[in-house]
Amino acid sequence: MMEITSTGLAKILGETPSKIKRHVRELFGHDKIAGQGAGYARRLTTDESFRVYLYGFLIDMTKLATPDIKLAIEDLLPWMKTKLLYPVSQKSFEEARRSEISHWTITIHTVDGEGLCYHAKGSLVGSFGSEIVDGREQEVGTTRQVIEEFYSPSVNTELLLGPPDMWDDKVRSCGSINFTNLVFLFLTHMHTAEYPL
Repeated sequence: MMEITSTGLAKILGETPSKIKRHVRELFGHDKIAGQGAGYARRLTTDESFRVYLYGFLIDMTKLATPDIKLAIEDLLPWMKTKLLYPVSQKSFEEARRSEISHWTITIHTVDGEGLCYHAKGSLVGSFGSEIVDGREQEVGTTRQVIEEFYSPSVNTELLLGPPDMWDDKVRSCGSINFTNLVFLFLTHMHTAEYPL
């Protein structure tokens, strides 16, 4: 199992060590052994490294407060697992890319202090019919959207009836994230640094 220090992860991701160390502390708490200054540096597993990466990404790309970002990570990881995007590995990512829906984007919404709602769009690419071109029948490749919604356990789903543009004004969008690209970028960083997953 891969393990890496916060400083090593910062170098791989092109971030400052202080930023990554701060994210690690905010996510996992203070490491008592590493804090004693005895030459021991906290080591992160692949899962912890991805959580740190996701945490930083959510800070940079959404308008969520820190407690909501932590909640979002706990809500998103089980969903990502169903799409073969988590736990992160090259093998699972390749399986996800071969699946019928190979591209996922999620918009995150806050629901009036109750929790978070997620509006996921998956791109279904394939052949959905045929047409006559130059006198010959050809398959037509198009893209269709698949929509999924899921929520933090505490959310009152009565506020979320209908499509997002009809939701109650207590629901606010905080940003959209392309999760397929997010996982791909993490894997690319790790592979480039010779930490193949």
